[in-house]
Amino acid sequence: MHYVLCSSLTVGASGINVQNNIFDGCLDSMAYFAQAKKATEVLDDATNVAYLSFDNNNLLDSGPLLINGTGMNYSFTSSGRVNQCLTLSGTSSYVQITGLRRLGINDWPYTFAIWIYPKINSFGTIIYLSIEISPTTPTFSWCLPVMGFT
Repeated sequence: MHYVLCSSLTVGASGINVQNNIFDGCLDSMAYFAQAKKATEVLDDATNVAYLSFDNNNLLDSGPLLINGTGMNYSFTSSGRVNQCLTLSGTSSYVQITGLRRLGINDWPYTFAIWIYPKINSFGTIIYLSIEISPTTPTFSWCLPVMGFT
């Protein structure tokens, strides 16, 4: 039996069982890089794993690996930082990209870059990571909030 380590990145709703743990606002773009970067290095280069601009009313990845997003209860508006943005508003609003093979492995640094415009900034999970290793049933899993309001 072959097990594959595969992590997911979710923006918006949370799988963590905390009341009112949602993000209510707009997102203009999202990227995942397979290395840690300095603020001056956050550019679209060879380490770009996924890039979702949320333009053209879709969740298509314009990065090199074409890891398209999926989601629920989201909409697009023209009021983004650059062009369009994605609007999440509700307990079951989220966008997710899967198949991030190196995410969650020791000594594999990473960087997330995201523009947000919160409507309410008193609480909410903006980004959380989750992983499950099993061909059929969850035998090992974890969930980690990476960015949010407290």
